[in-house]
Amino acid sequence: MLVFDRSERMRHGHVALVSKVIDRRTIEIDHANWSIGSYGRGKITRNVRVVDVSERNDWTSVRVWNDVDDCWGRPYKTMGFIYAN
Repeated sequence: MLVFDRSERMRHGHVALVSKVIDRRTIEIDHANWSIGSYGRGKITRNVRVVDVSERNDWTSVRVWNDVDDCWGRPYKTMGFIYAN
């Protein structure tokens, strides 16, 4: 799981399931309740590309691909990962 920090747009933060590791700085996620736009709340979005854009390559800042606008979104702060045992 990738844990997104709280922000003005995400008052409660966000979690997403890491569905695939592409390389050291790129993953894919599955998540829900993210988009309000044409997809609507509560829908699950799968295989969404996420890139690490943090200065230290430590996944504290990421950009998420936006299929609707066909571009990378703004940087989001993250709190890290929750790993399976």
